[in-house]
Amino acid sequence: MADFILRGQPRIGGRMSSALELLMPRRKSLAGIEITPFFIKTSRVEKRKSGWFLTHWGELPLPPGAVKCSYKSINVLDTDAFQNAVWSAVDAIGGEVFRMGVSLPNETMKILVQEFDELPRSGAEIQKMVSWWVGKTFRISPDEFVISYQLLGKSPEGKSRLLVILAFREIVLQYESLLKDQDIIPEIICPSGINQLNFYSDEIPSSGIIAFLGFFEAYFSFVVIEDGHILFYHGVKKGPSDSHFNHHLDMTLQFFIDACPDKKIERLYMGYPGHYYRDLSEGLMEIIAKDIVIIDESRFISIENGHGREEEFPMTTYSGAIGSARCVSYFSAAIGAAQSLSP
Repeated sequence: MADFILRGQPRIGGRMSSALELLMPRRKSLAGIEITPFFIKTSRVEKRKSGWFLTHWGELPLPPGAVKCSYKSINVLDTDAFQNAVWSAVDAIGGEVFRMGVSLPNETMKILVQEFDELPRSGAEIQKMVSWWVGKTFRISPDEFVISYQLLGKSPEGKSRLLVILAFREIVLQYESLLKDQDIIPEIICPSGINQLNFYSDEIPSSGIIAFLGFFEAYFSFVVIEDGHILFYHGVKKGPSDSHFNHHLDMTLQFFIDACPDKKIERLYMGYPGHYYRDLSEGLMEIIAKDIVIIDESRFISIENGHGREEEFPMTTYSGAIGSARCVSYFSAAIGAAQSLSP
């Protein structure tokens, strides 16, 4: 099974490297794929001395009902349509991709910030303890799920705080099997929301209490980070185009206030939300913070003439339609998946 692990979070180092990996030559080009209920998105990036470069990108629509996101049951209902879309999206970034970082739909996993009174010393024992806690809390057998965790430091009360990701094994294995059928090895598997956060993490300040709002077609993630450590994570199955989006965002903020009553958000960061922003900006300032920062992707990734020309992919426009102008933020989870393969 592929590595179901976290690459890290703002200011928390990278993923662990195996001994075999350390002996392998560093790959010049890294590829990522994001799977959504509506599209397959792919990217190819390179890390050079001058920074990150997006060299290729691709997107293929899925037929309605081909992928139905679920936390507890198999997601891909039309395997032929899914594999055809994967093949075409990979072909759009030049093909010949054997290993990829993978962003799975957020809706297929649980992402939790959990506190424990104390932790064992070894990583293996922590894994056992978290598995036991998951099984007891959600009443499922350890054989049914896979987990990953990231240490987040101590709470003010001295408890150990962990970011925990939980997914049913059969769901992850189905995605992995279908990708392998296309000769793709899914090296790292992660929720889209985490890969997107990692993509933007270097632009998020390492001090203060900062909120990050992540956008997806039918989902949003709300993360609060204190001094470079994740304090709160909550995801909702509503996209920014939903007429009740602000209501759900307001409820999410109330969850945060209830969980952390002594913490006040100073600023809100997010990638460019495109045509949604005009409708959201006033509501966001009323609900979350007066100070809203739209992260400028051009500060940390450049677009090279690869699949498409730069003038067709401006940083400040957004569209989900194939062939229209796009924003890097639209492909952020696919790019983050590719970057997860970087040592």
